[in-house]
Amino acid sequence: MSDDEVMDELPEDLNLAEFVGPYTFPNNNRRRIPAAMYMVIGVVAVGAYLAVGDGSALVNTGLAVSGAGLFLFGAYGMVAGWTLRVDEADALVAAATRVGFPVGLLRPSRYGTAGSPGRPGGSSSTRGRTRL
Repeated sequence: MSDDEVMDELPEDLNLAEFVGPYTFPNNNRRRIPAAMYMVIGVVAVGAYLAVGDGSALVNTGLAVSGAGLFLFGAYGMVAGWTLRVDEADALVAAATRVGFPVGLLRPSRYGTAGSPGRPGGSSSTRGRTRL
């Protein structure tokens, strides 16, 4: 098969040329599902250590420490998956009014060209910015 015959295409849902409508951010609540799984696995691991003790080759102190770590990471995931009451559009508007220039998806220049209306002072400096 030659290179001319190979066609690489994006799936229809990822094709931005046919995109219509505003972008909506995914809900943070989906983080709670894996967080709950981490917490359950952590409790099982610590429970296995407490039931068997340190006398087995498969169940030892490392399993207990790993289980505790998984539980703590799951607890963090539960906090990170808290339902947000702020809409992303409202957050962008509030940020733009606070700093005095467009931010986020509304910002006209992302890479800092000289005289850009999206940057205060119109400087071409890129200090403190991450280029994509």
